[in-house]
Amino acid sequence: MLSLIPPTALKIVNMLGFHGDRYDGISSLRNVCKSTCNFRSLFASVILLWYYLSLRPTIVYSQEYIYSGVRLAESIIEDVLGPQFTDSWILLYFTGLINKIKGNSELALENFQSSAVKSAHLRECKLLAYYEIGWCHLAQWNWSRASQIYIDLMTEARWSKGFYAYLAAISMGQAAEVK
Repeated sequence: MLSLIPPTALKIVNMLGFHGDRYDGISSLRNVCKSTCNFRSLFASVILLWYYLSLRPTIVYSQEYIYSGVRLAESIIEDVLGPQFTDSWILLYFTGLINKIKGNSELALENFQSSAVKSAHLRECKLLAYYEIGWCHLAQWNWSRASQIYIDLMTEARWSKGFYAYLAAISMGQAAEVK
């Protein structure tokens, strides 16, 4: 995972004696995923899903590269996590990310809402699902619902309050413009 940090910080980490190669790291995580089902393979699966569905779409500009990551994430869900954790909040969350990247905001919204309900006892995970619910409402131009989600996040979250306020203000501005 060292290879995922910015190049300037990576130089400092390399001077301290830690080295990272992204391709070797990803292939090692894939090999661990394919091993027997234990905590290590489940943890590697979650890291790969995070990489393919959250980090990769953020830093990569090629649509084909993003969609190849989505296909790999789908295979991880089907082969590793799907048979055992069909109804878990984290599987619903990652399935929602897949649907969001594919442009299916309705199905993504359903997945994120189910994930929020299932993770109600895990506060930060529920807020993460709410954040994605807000983005789905923005994608559907449901400005008033998106602004309400971001206002709720602004009051409940411990971090990024300014960002949530910004998103709520944009949504409210658009809702007023539509009326």
